Amino acid sequence: MPTLLILPRTRRERFMDRVFIVIGIALICSVPILLAKVSIDYVQMESKVLELENKLKECRPQLCLIL
Repeated sequence: MPTLLILPRTRRERFMDRVFIVIGIALICSVPILLAKVSIDYVQMESKVLELENKLKECRPQLCLIL
């Protein structure tokens, strides 16, 4: 049965492993923050649309009188 030969890793390789782990953790942690930001923006945009619709409903009778 063949044995797996594990070569000792250099200091640079260990450092790069740590860098990739930190970057991966940062990316994983940033996804929920980005999703929350997008949902907050969507809710704010939706409230603006509702506000504009209400203004349009208020102005519609005046537009009919003008035309």
